Amino acid sequence: MGGLIPLAFAAIAAGLVAFAHFGATRDTPMLITMNAAALGQRFMEYRQNVLAFVQDNPGYVGTVQVAQLALPPGLTGASIPAGASNQVVSDGAGGYYIYVWCPGSAATLAQIATATNDDASFGYTVNGDWQTPALGNMGAVPAGVPNGDLFSEIQIGG
Repeated sequence: MGGLIPLAFAAIAAGLVAFAHFGATRDTPMLITMNAAALGQRFMEYRQNVLAFVQDNPGYVGTVQVAQLALPPGLTGASIPAGASNQVVSDGAGGYYIYVWCPGSAATLAQIATATNDDASFGYTVNGDWQTPALGNMGAVPAGVPNGDLFSEIQIGG
């Protein structure tokens, strides 16, 4: 009987190690997806707030600062994704291009695509251009937009 106790203890310990390993491998992708979804949501909210600012301030060109945004209840400057930025440029015909970007990942872009039914105004930057999963290369991005960032372009007016 003395030999069975160490054997039983070893079997239980092995089971706990296997369970812990299973839990870690099972939960990690879900955690990544939740983070991608949260970042995607925050990026879409930031983009929407930049768009609202431009619509409320005709003639504005430049970078819309976080302090200039009329954030809805529950959204604060801390809710804006780290590294997010934007640029508003006149198209020369009475309209504007609004460029919005922030660091992100393929998983975040996939979450945005799902949430927006594959809205082609969302993509990512590659070597000075931006691409969408559905349409491929969409053209150049403004100077200074980091490679690999999530990116969105909106044209209004004009």
